Amino acid sequence: MKTIWFLSFLFCSHLFGSAFSISSIDEAILNHTFNDEFDSARIKCREMIAKNPTSPKYYYFEVNLRAIEFYNVVNSAPIDLREETREKYLEDFISFSESAVEKFKDSNLSLDDQFYYGGILGHLGRTYGIKKSWWNAFKTGYDANKIMEKVIEVHPEYYDAYLLMGLLNYYADRLSGFSGFVADVLGFSGNRERGIEYLSLAMNSGKVTFGQAALVLIEVYTIHEDNDEKSLEYFQKFLERYPKNKRILNWYCHILMNELKLAEAGKLIQGPYSKDIDSYGKGRYYHLTGDYQESVQELDKALKEKTRLWRGAGNHAEYLQCVNYFYLNNYAQLFEQKKTLVDELSERLEKELLHPGLFNKMNSLQREISLRNDKKTAESLIKEIKSDSSFEYMKNECYYLFGLYYYRSKNYAAAEKYFSASLNSEGGHLTYLSCKRLIDIYLKAKRTKNEARKIAELVEELDNDRLTFRLRDLKKVYKI
Repeated sequence: MKTIWFLSFLFCSHLFGSAFSISSIDEAILNHTFNDEFDSARIKCREMIAKNPTSPKYYYFEVNLRAIEFYNVVNSAPIDLREETREKYLEDFISFSESAVEKFKDSNLSLDDQFYYGGILGHLGRTYGIKKSWWNAFKTGYDANKIMEKVIEVHPEYYDAYLLMGLLNYYADRLSGFSGFVADVLGFSGNRERGIEYLSLAMNSGKVTFGQAALVLIEVYTIHEDNDEKSLEYFQKFLERYPKNKRILNWYCHILMNELKLAEAGKLIQGPYSKDIDSYGKGRYYHLTGDYQESVQELDKALKEKTRLWRGAGNHAEYLQCVNYFYLNNYAQLFEQKKTLVDELSERLEKELLHPGLFNKMNSLQREISLRNDKKTAESLIKEIKSDSSFEYMKNECYYLFGLYYYRSKNYAAAEKYFSASLNSEGGHLTYLSCKRLIDIYLKAKRTKNEARKIAELVEELDNDRLTFRLRDLKKVYKI
């Protein structure tokens, strides 16, 4: 049976050949779009629309560029104007897309043009979803999905068509409440694993969908799967092809720092695209590496435009600046800056500065883990921290840091011990971080079903949406 299937596949491949080819103009539009050169991409789209008025192809390319441009336009607006900017852009996007759909809905389209028309519908459906117009979102998505299924039925190697099908499968699996009800009514049950499989196929084998699929997979792993470690490969692949995309470059830099991969982050900050890394990213990097004076200068620049930073970044920059001033013995600036902190960060800073010797050792250990991870140095610092007279006051934070060292060293038994110990922090962000790492360990190193069940119960009590799919993986692996 397998032999018959394989021969049939070879026959189909020979019969259809590869999927559609793209021209140098198409490549140029894609390069401009994903390298943030939107004006250049738009000019070429308009030129090609004028030359090909009966095809939806370059309408698709413009819809695509508008979808990518959306994030840059909104994120570059001051915080107090972002909602207004967002709504205006979405209205314009919907108007353009709907007019393209209306223009071609009754046309007799070639297979390629059916794909492009379905792609416009797909973008339109996703935009309806952003505006929480769920019926329009799923109805339009349903129509687009049907088109892509027909394209693949005719041409099984039309890999670009899998992008939309991957999106619908993945996101439909995450839905609940009213949006989930609407999806069920229209027959969208969703399948997360199939969604990721299709998205990967569109990224690796599609002709025009690499950029879109890579961006979706970055979003999937950083935001929905809460798996920064896994996301790194998609950042790298995207930036290899489109290195001028500042939004993704900066996002990648911060993910590297989240994962304590400071050597890799340093290559970005000191490399050929250093000018494209924002001041907040540079300030954070210099702070983590102990160059506090350089960090002060970069964070000063960032805080002068605090309203343009992404949500939470401004508050974090103010906290880092306080710590910088502490290490530079600039106490007047420290106390002045402390007035700007939100309550949570102010309380954290007070706790840290009450135990300066221990706090300094903890920062030294974090730098060691991030830059060198030398066993002798790191374990010597761990011993010093444990013997510090203030250890009891910050032991949960210390246990988490010890866990990170052993996790990075692939000593999962020791890492598990310390992450478990840090769970006594009475909930909050540290508990979430420890649970996340414990799930990682249980997925990497085999444990008993009872041990896995205990972690699963703890995560369920935490009730953090970011861990939903990781918890599902854990239950699947251990059959609980």
